[in-house]
Amino acid sequence: MTEGHFPVRTPVAPDRADPHRQTVSLHRRTGPSGDVGGLTVAGRALVGPPAAPPRPPPVDQRIDPVAEPEPLKRPTETSLAYIALVVASASWAGNWVLARGVNDLMPPMALAFWRWVLVTALLTPFALRATVRDWAIIRRYPARLMLLGVLGTSTFSILGYWGVQYTSGMNAVLLNGVTPVFTVLIGTVVLGDRITGRLTLAVIAGIMGMALIASHGDPMRLLAAEFNRGDLIILLAIFSWAAYTIGLRWKPAGLSGMAFMYVSSIFGLGACVPFWLWEHAGGAQAHFEMRTFVAIAYLALFPSITAYVCYAWAVPRVGHTIAGMFSNVTAILGALFAIVFLGEEGHLYHLLALLLVSLGVWLVSTTRKDA
Repeated sequence: MTEGHFPVRTPVAPDRADPHRQTVSLHRRTGPSGDVGGLTVAGRALVGPPAAPPRPPPVDQRIDPVAEPEPLKRPTETSLAYIALVVASASWAGNWVLARGVNDLMPPMALAFWRWVLVTALLTPFALRATVRDWAIIRRYPARLMLLGVLGTSTFSILGYWGVQYTSGMNAVLLNGVTPVFTVLIGTVVLGDRITGRLTLAVIAGIMGMALIASHGDPMRLLAAEFNRGDLIILLAIFSWAAYTIGLRWKPAGLSGMAFMYVSSIFGLGACVPFWLWEHAGGAQAHFEMRTFVAIAYLALFPSITAYVCYAWAVPRVGHTIAGMFSNVTAILGALFAIVFLGEEGHLYHLLALLLVSLGVWLVSTTRKDA
């Protein structure tokens, strides 16, 4: 190594010069490449060379076989809304088939009345607190809430159960396919909604699926078909439900879903009472047995509570037109339930109709909200 000499003298005042003053030489060590080492005094190191930075630990490039996978993405509200609509559709599909299955035990008005009696009783312990909390909103919009309650509960139930007295359960569930048409027409005429080409194709696919089932795969039978009284009553029920779907747009803001459902059931029950009394006065009798209790329990728990919660939650998230299109799913599931529980036979045209309705649902699910 080579050394560089840097003489350093300690300054001393002239009047106090020390005759024994010594000169201290500082030596800086430099390497062959010019790198600077530590300082030395007479060959002894004063300051060591700068410490090298710590080497990072070696990175293990192997894949940890027990490493936790990345968390799955949470489903969006739109995806959950479609699932909720499927659950509601399945619940309502059972409603039509079951009503047809017990028509020999329960007259229509009595079935609607006892259904909403049980619904109101089941909701009371869960919804009473929310209803009291939202009482100021309820008092502000009584007419609006009464109209929604009557359309979506008593009117739909009474007309539907009355209609299945004169037509088959299969016809009842298949006529649900007309609901999207009514919903789109009301939305267009009353609200000025725009109908896209994609949504039009979805409606056409759904109606074609319904037509296949109604005609048993024979178009000539469809042209020659005559609607009976029960079919017309079912169409009125479907119209009331389409109006209810549109009316949910005016559900009072700030009113909780539980309070809204409870108030709707109370208004619906109140509207059922005079029709039930009129039917009872006319001599119609309800026969209570195990099949009747099971039917009323199902109608209260699934079509009335589960389906209404799912439907009311989904409509603001996907739009009333898209929600109405899921009545096609109700029709197809109802047809399958009728085959299983009412003993009707399935045919190839049922499968073709299912494919058409599935196409319509896919077109709807890929349509933007309230298109």
